[in-house]
Amino acid sequence: MSDHSSIEWETVTSRNGVSFRIGREKTQGEDVAPASGKSFSIEVNWPVGSGWVKTTDEVRTTAGITQYNLSTTPGGSIFQYFLQFNNTDTYDYEFYDETGDSYEVNTFTTRTHSVQYNSDKPTIVRITGS
Repeated sequence: MSDHSSIEWETVTSRNGVSFRIGREKTQGEDVAPASGKSFSIEVNWPVGSGWVKTTDEVRTTAGITQYNLSTTPGGSIFQYFLQFNNTDTYDYEFYDETGDSYEVNTFTTRTHSVQYNSDKPTIVRITGS
């Protein structure tokens, strides 16, 4: 897991009106690019675990995500769940949990991105990108 001091956090609102945070590793003069991948919607099954998981070939090819880590948030945060993922293409992603709520992360760089959220059913079941 990344050192949390290297992450810049922004609090935003989910599709269902619930606050969550997105985080990006701090950059210094790095080139950024708008979302560039082909739009997609893909079903996944990303339960809460305890470490990094390599994604399937379908997720890597379709969504440009190579690995993820969905865990409980350490350190007493007000957000219970912590999703990190590495991407190889820039997308405006939405991650959907089992409740149907979604968490948008617009990626401008290919690196580790983070989401902290609360949910009664935190497993990520679908990802869209545009």
